[in-house]
Amino acid sequence: MFKGLWLVIKNMFRKPVTIQYPQERLQVAEKFRGRQFLRLDKCIGCHMCSEVCPEKCIKMVEKDEKGNDLPRNQHRPSVDYSACMFCNLCVDVCPADAILGTKEFKMPEESRNGLRYSPQRLNTIDDLSKVKVTDKRSAVAVKSAAAKAY
Repeated sequence: MFKGLWLVIKNMFRKPVTIQYPQERLQVAEKFRGRQFLRLDKCIGCHMCSEVCPEKCIKMVEKDEKGNDLPRNQHRPSVDYSACMFCNLCVDVCPADAILGTKEFKMPEESRNGLRYSPQRLNTIDDLSKVKVTDKRSAVAVKSAAAKAY
């Protein structure tokens, strides 16, 4: 009984650990793996991202909006984030650096279908500073691709 009382008294004067989330935000870690960003102009349609995905949540879009078959070099990935475990193997395996990792983690949706990202939706991002880019040329390409998307 005294152990419990001592624990309450000891913790009563400590600073709270929780934060008020919408008003206060913590910095995400440097190596944080968020959702992916797709550079449509760089994608070569090699299907390597869909083959390496352990959850098989990446499907290649092989038809256009009208239902016509596309040539293989125009296939683009779509991601079902309701199944994705954010391992970023697709980012590592992409030979053209078309898929980049981001630090974006907020993807609120009202249904699971909203978590299925088309190639065009993968090409949009709210904050370009969240895109992890390794070299200057890639950073310029990401900014120009995002500018074309808007």
